[in-house]
Amino acid sequence: MEGESPKPASTPTGAVFLSYASQDAQAAQKICDALRAAGIEVWFDKSELRGGDVWDRQIREQIHNCRLFIPVISANSEARDEGYFRREWGLATDRTRDMAEKRAFLIPVVIDDTAERGASVPDKFHQIQWARLPAGLTPPDFVARVGALLGAPAPVAPADKPDPAVITAPAAHSRRGTAAWIALGLAILGIVVGGAWVALRHSDVHRHAQDGVVDQSQPATTEKSVAVLPFTDMSEKHDQEYFGDGIAEEILDRLVRVPELKVIGRTSSFAFRGKNDDLRTIGRALRATYLVEGSVRRSGDQVRVTAQLIDARDGSHLWSDTYDRSMTDILHLQDEIAARIAHFLNVTVSNRGFQRIAARSPQAYEYYLRGLQELEEEGHDAPDRARASFERAMSLDPEFVTAVVEIAEADYFTCANGVRVAVSCERALASANEAIRLDPDNPDAYAIRAETRLVANQDWEGAAADIKKAKQLGAGERTTFSDARLAYAICDMPRARQLLESIIARDPFDPFAQIDMGFFVDLRSGLYSEAETAIRNGLKVSPTFGSANFSLGEALLMQGKLDAALEAMKRERVNEGQLEGLAVVYYALGRKGDSNKALAAMEQSEAYMPSDLARVHAFRGELTRAMDYLEKARGTHDIDLFYIKGDPLVKNLEDDSRYKAFLRKMKLPE
Repeated sequence: MEGESPKPASTPTGAVFLSYASQDAQAAQKICDALRAAGIEVWFDKSELRGGDVWDRQIREQIHNCRLFIPVISANSEARDEGYFRREWGLATDRTRDMAEKRAFLIPVVIDDTAERGASVPDKFHQIQWARLPAGLTPPDFVARVGALLGAPAPVAPADKPDPAVITAPAAHSRRGTAAWIALGLAILGIVVGGAWVALRHSDVHRHAQDGVVDQSQPATTEKSVAVLPFTDMSEKHDQEYFGDGIAEEILDRLVRVPELKVIGRTSSFAFRGKNDDLRTIGRALRATYLVEGSVRRSGDQVRVTAQLIDARDGSHLWSDTYDRSMTDILHLQDEIAARIAHFLNVTVSNRGFQRIAARSPQAYEYYLRGLQELEEEGHDAPDRARASFERAMSLDPEFVTAVVEIAEADYFTCANGVRVAVSCERALASANEAIRLDPDNPDAYAIRAETRLVANQDWEGAAADIKKAKQLGAGERTTFSDARLAYAICDMPRARQLLESIIARDPFDPFAQIDMGFFVDLRSGLYSEAETAIRNGLKVSPTFGSANFSLGEALLMQGKLDAALEAMKRERVNEGQLEGLAVVYYALGRKGDSNKALAAMEQSEAYMPSDLARVHAFRGELTRAMDYLEKARGTHDIDLFYIKGDPLVKNLEDDSRYKAFLRKMKLPE
């Protein structure tokens, strides 16, 4: 063992135990020197020959008495299946069993590009965020962190450190759901690279994350592009995934309002949940220069959050830290993490306009996060469950108005999914109005009302006014998708394409924008082969995407690929368009009896709107019957009527004077 160094009175003997493989002695020495220079006592054994009962007892005693244990991880430690350092690691993890959950003891340090995922270390190490000290180079931040954990006075921050109060612009949550009209994308971030997407969209790069990501020619990565990966749930019961997702999404939401940053969409970033892909591979797949990843570990009201910023070009770690906070501080912590990330990326943020998101009650915030997760889940009852969670949040904190906006979103999803249409669409509009009343400066509230007006009432003018207002308030993801939906509803296909391309440029693994591009834009533009490609790309990302097989079947039908179209329609769920699809494909195949059976089943099902029946009759050449159903649909909450214009299934109606009059009454171009 190395000779003793002077011990300051403020730190106990053996405050830090440094454990390493012998091949890493030089790097470990650098870490030791940096800590000792700050007056921190380090137990650092440099013996080449280890062993003997006396020495073994000394090691055990030091590990038992030390305040912090720092294991040094590297390719050298990974290559050794046996080594005394592994016994030291085992003794240290054994000691944690007697410690309080909030007690910081283990600080794993990796000194090269060894990946955390799959590393041969004790499970306990995987529950804690690793620090990255390349070749043992130890920055002041790490020394200060160790000192703080030992109870040393906090050092004075340098003048260039960011103020932890952060964030720009008004809030604009991104929400997905189970309907095909989910709000995703940020138009201004993708328009300039939209042309590059035309080639990318027709390639095979949009494969499902479980298939892995291959090296392919992709558009150049933007210098200041960042992706926030889902934070891993390290809680004992592994029941806090919704909480980790919420933390990651709130950080993403704060960063997305920094004008200098291109922030990759949530859907694409979260596609890598649970995968073991190399971080550099993930960065290439997402076209992100930087990655943010972390973990959460919750015990009661205490939360440990770790976060780190990685340069995806070489896998190096630029910054990492661990925070032990109570639930009451968690929102401020998200601001602090976002500020640290922005500081390292040399961009400026402020805290303007974000105060309304904060919940005063930790319990209210928890229900809010549960509701966000429930909106992600499949099943027509998911929005109702989410609504119940948001209502619970509001009951605990009546001033938590962001929860009211999410209630409006949940009600919109229920309406758009065709559940209790007459009641749910009226409730969706009322909820959106209430959200705007309580939070008149929230762009998301206007975007939600815009889509409700669009889908439920075919109110193009009202939707356009709401979208304009949302843009004036600093609109983001939600408004971009609403704007695209309005564009293809009124057949402004160039604008619809531009908006959807901007979404996909930012969120390349987003199935919603891909399938909408194929079904609502390419198909209605006569680009049937392109529509098939886009829809198939979306299905690779999300094989169970609602109505996607129906959309694919229609693209195949228009190309005359009737057998393939039939197989696609059979794969669709009954309440997502299967019967409508079978009715038209059977008719195209000359199997009118089978077409009649599917049509009769449609008429008996509550899952189909009058406009759906109109499409089938129009395709079959039964134009009077088709017009009867269209007139029945107009003036009702027919959620499929808003995209009737331009649908190839109604092409037989285009020269019919009754149909032209119908379009005029709908305020649509003839």
